[in-house]
Parts: sequence; structure tokens; C-alpha cells
Amino acid sequence: MERSASLPALHWPQRQQAALSTRRRAAAWAIVVVGLPALTLGGSAYRSSDSLTVVMLSYVLAVVGTAVLGGIAPAVTGAFTSFLLANFFLTEPYYTFQIGSRQRIVELVLFVVVGVLVSVTVEVGARNRAVQAARASELVEVDRTRSAILAAVSHDLRTPLSSIKVAASTLRQPDIHWTPEEQAELLATIEDGADRLDGVVTNLLAMTRIQAGALLVRIQPVVADEVVARALISLGGHAVHLRVDVPENLPTVVADPDLLERVVANLVANAVRFDPVDAEVGARATGSHVEIAVVDHGPGVPPDRWAEMFTAFRRLDDREGHTGSGLGLAIARGFCDAMGATLTAAETPGGGLTMVIGLETT
Repeated sequence: MERSASLPALHWPQRQQAALSTRRRAAAWAIVVVGLPALTLGGSAYRSSDSLTVVMLSYVLAVVGTAVLGGIAPAVTGAFTSFLLANFFLTEPYYTFQIGSRQRIVELVLFVVVGVLVSVTVEVGARNRAVQAARASELVEVDRTRSAILAAVSHDLRTPLSSIKVAASTLRQPDIHWTPEEQAELLATIEDGADRLDGVVTNLLAMTRIQAGALLVRIQPVVADEVVARALISLGGHAVHLRVDVPENLPTVVADPDLLERVVANLVANAVRFDPVDAEVGARATGSHVEIAVVDHGPGVPPDRWAEMFTAFRRLDDREGHTGSGLGLAIARGFCDAMGATLTAAETPGGGLTMVIGLETT
């Protein structure tokens, strides 16, 4: 079965709509329910043209405050409520909804229009400010990510390029005769640098496809131990001391074999980087799932920073001093999400980090 995975952007800022808090909305409705009747009660004690004007201006202030606190819904409700209260209690004939003069009708209608316009204006202004703040925050995050990408890419490209150039220039020196052993060592340096360059470019392309939602996933029955074997072979001599405990009789799982191989390879490479001697990979069947665990006994990562590990181009302080672009775990999580698998972190007993891939069986 073949499908195109549609993935959400991993940890890129998502623009969010501004939302008013429940407390602010409650305060706005309190003005409508309690404040407006209180203003009306005060104004009804001094019924006159001047007092009506003062009360209507007070209504306008209340509507503006309601719009600022609770948005357009309580503000428009407050405007129409003010109209009804002023009509019933403060406009002759009193205690009816009839209006004795055209002037009063015009005044009340204008008040409602002004109240609605003011509330809409305040609401639109508040939303625009919230959107601008969200955009500013997003730009800051984009700049941070761009800086991290540039720093990671420049370091991870320049380092192997420098090694390749130095080794190649050394071999080309016409006045020095290199022994076969020395030539082999320099050629190995060139090959290692080329492998590192290939890994950086491959990871960058993979992360680009994940972020663009353009990752092609082929879901099919997969034999877990075969995939793990291919992943270890792809690492060459980088995992020679890795301890492997993957039974051959594991149930068949549902996954993309190529993506799963990349996930295992990334996790193993990460584990070996921090624990080159005692790193382990194992697998077991549990219920309707198969779990593949990659274990290291290195410095570990505090549990409160596990979510941060999966952020692209993020190198944690606990593990500084080691090479890497900070893409391995982010890509592994993206590939697992695309396959419908899970990737979780756990503490290794005695210290270190364990990464567990959860796969459904067929």
C-alpha cells in the first residue's frame, strides 16, 4: 500500500487566534447584567434632559469597556440593553417602550449605532494587535530556527569539507613520498568526510520533505530483524561494538521498511555517539505491538527535556562536545509519525537514554 503522508510542521510556530480569557468575558457580561441596570437606577432618580445625556454617555463608556474586556458579543448586547433600559426607565412616557418625541427616538437610535460601531472598532483593533503580536512572535521563532539551521549546516558541512581538502592536498604534494599505509589513512579520511557530507545532505532533504508534508510512505508487512540488520550494515564500522538482541521469530509489523531502517540507523548512530562501547539494540513482542529499543549508557537527558530532543537543529547542553546537526531524532520522530509508529524516550537503568520504537503487528 502506498500513500503520501501529510505531516504537520514539527515544532514550527503555528499562528493561533487570540482568545479572551474566561475571567475577562465574565467581567464584560457582569457590566451588562449588573453595571447597566445600576446606571439606569441612578439616572432614574434625576429624570431630565441633562441627566439622560449624562446617563447615555455613561452607557457609551460601559459599552466601550465591555468591548475591551469581552469582545463584540457582550458589547453589542450591552448597546441594545442600554437602549431598552433608557427607553423604558428614562424616556417619557416612563415604564413603556413608547417614545414621546422624535428627538428622543433619534437620540436613542444614534446611541445604539454609536455603541455598536465603537464595540466593533475596539474588537477589530484588539484582534489586529493580537495578530501582530503573534506574527512578531512567529518571526522571532523563524529567525531563531534560521540561525540554528545556518549554524548547524555551516559547521556540519565545513568540518568534513576541511578534512577532505586537507587529506587530498596532502596526497597531491609532489615532493613527499607516502607509504601505502599513510595513503590508506588519508584516503580513509577522505571517505569518512564524504560519508559525513552525504549524511548531512540526506538528513536535510529528509527534514525538508517532512516539513513540506511530501514524504512518500509505503506501508507493508515488515520483518523487524531484517530491517534492523540492514540498518546496522548501513552504519558500517560505526556500530562494531553494538550489542544486538533482536529475535528472528518476532511477529511481522506494519511499516515502511526504508523509513524504519532510517529510524533505527539514526537512533543507533546517536546511541553509539554517546556510548561507543556498551550501546545496545533489542526488540520484543508485547501484545499487538513490537518494540525496538536502542539503549545507551551515556550522560542521558533529563526527562523534562525529552520533548526538546525532538526539535530540529537542537543540541542539548547535556550532550555538547559531540558532532551532529541535531536532526537525527527529529527525523526519526517524523518518520515514525508518517508510518503510524511511535517513538518514545525512557531512562536507561543506571544512567543513559533509551529510545523505543512502537510498531503494530499485522
